[in-house]
Amino acid sequence: RVHFRSEVAIKRWFSSPWIDSHPHMVEQIRRVFKEHTDDGYIKAYRVFCDADEEIDQLNLASITCDSLMITGSLEPGSTPAMSQSLAREIGGRVVINEGHLHMALVEHADILMRQVKQFLEQS
Repeated sequence: RVHFRSEVAIKRWFSSPWIDSHPHMVEQIRRVFKEHTDDGYIKAYRVFCDADEEIDQLNLASITCDSLMITGSLEPGSTPAMSQSLAREIGGRVVINEGHLHMALVEHADILMRQVKQFLEQS
């Protein structure tokens, strides 16, 4: 059984103001962590940590469709540098949202949906 340090993850994923103003949602996230009984999360993390060689073998330059990479300036996992590197390789567009963390899709859904909609309308 995997034991998550849910408070560490929550603080890494969400801003303090969001945590303070959404106690019900934070409690739901804590409950999900508490009820989690398999090691799927750890297995997924291993893929992210160990997949560099496989990714390097892909021909990302063969991607020819319009592409959009969105990340937060404070994202510790999918960092702005990673998004910029990917965009250079495939010729995509990068949006870095100032102050956004890992779970920006939850915390700032309206902003991200507006950015995706604008991208799709322009593509």
